[in-house]
Amino acid sequence: FGALVAIASWPYTYLAIVPLNNRILALIQADAAHEARKVINLWGRLELGQTALGLVATLIYVWAAG
Repeated sequence: FGALVAIASWPYTYLAIVPLNNRILALIQADAAHEARKVINLWGRLELGQTALGLVATLIYVWAAG
């Protein structure tokens, strides 16, 4: 089960993080710094979700090993 949670970060990254990365790059190229800052803040919150998936997977592994 821990492996499933760990692997869940891949589609999460592909579906949530990658489109935001592309949007940030487009905003930077368009010299829209104010809007880029807003999107970067959202990106940071989404990264917390990815970190949480890793933490949950680790806790499951520790629980299973114990």
